[in-house]
Amino acid sequence: MRDGNELLVSGEEIGLARILRAIWRKKLVVLLSAVIVSSMAIAYGFMAVPVYVAKVILQPPIQSDIVPFNYGRGENTGLKELTVTEVYNVYLRNLQSDSLRRKFFKEVYRPGLNKGEGVGSRADDYERLQRSLSLGPVSNDDKSRYFISIEATDPALAMAWAVKYSELAGQLSQVELTQDLQTDAREKARNLHDEIKADLEGARMEREDRIVRLEEALRIARLAGLQKPPITSTAPSREVSAAMDGSLMYMRGAEALEAEVANLRSRDSDEPFVHGLRPRQQSMVFYQTLKLNLDGAKVYRQDGVGELPDSPLRPNRPWVFVLGLLAGVVLGCVIAGWLGLKVGSRGDGVKGA
Repeated sequence: MRDGNELLVSGEEIGLARILRAIWRKKLVVLLSAVIVSSMAIAYGFMAVPVYVAKVILQPPIQSDIVPFNYGRGENTGLKELTVTEVYNVYLRNLQSDSLRRKFFKEVYRPGLNKGEGVGSRADDYERLQRSLSLGPVSNDDKSRYFISIEATDPALAMAWAVKYSELAGQLSQVELTQDLQTDAREKARNLHDEIKADLEGARMEREDRIVRLEEALRIARLAGLQKPPITSTAPSREVSAAMDGSLMYMRGAEALEAEVANLRSRDSDEPFVHGLRPRQQSMVFYQTLKLNLDGAKVYRQDGVGELPDSPLRPNRPWVFVLGLLAGVVLGCVIAGWLGLKVGSRGDGVKGA
């Protein structure tokens, strides 16, 4: 058993030695293969269209950037002010939406392909965009900072696309926020309108109830023959004055009661008699006609100025050359070994004959 293992090891060593000798005898084949394959790799590296990747870093806006969104909002209005986080979350949601990707593809990416990228079918071009576009948080520790990276054969075009993608996300976010804020304003105006309408209806009903009470007091005053209020030597007490507007209202006299009834019946509007009505009417008109001026508003900020990539993502020419050289050497060794062993086996056959 031991002798058998030794023979096996010895045979493996003899076989490996024969292969190495065969390769050495055909070392020119190895050299030629390495030169040819590495030359092809170098040619590919210089002939292949370079692909560049541009990256843009995004971060939340600052408080002054979102001030235009909070116009007409605050504690006294009943409308909660938006925070920086809420605004930025709207932006991040739009940034990652499929609707933005398709809008960018239709309006920016595919028209840009006509300038040198080469246009294929719509489905193929969209798949190319899916592969070339990447976005996500810069790090797991700080997920508020996001990146957008996109590939193109022109570094300037890649950077322009990355910046445009971030801008389109900002535009969609502003439209969404504006619609939500306008909806809040219209809802606020409707609520104020309903409150004002209810208060006016309540004032009308109170006026009618007042007329009924006055007319009843007027009948009592006429039956009592009391045309004018009784004259007292001293000013009536507060309790008596209050009673004259209640159960003793008839003591005001028929003339005064008739005058007040006539005045109440001829009143054109109850608005001046509703407490706090005018400020609410002004507020209602304000929210009905509210138009947000978003000049200077921002839903995100670009962190720094995007720099054009100065080296292509692919092909990586040094690595292409190294891999080509290694592939050539390996291929040459295989061919040299095979040729060497073939020639050696023929020599052994001739000697045996």
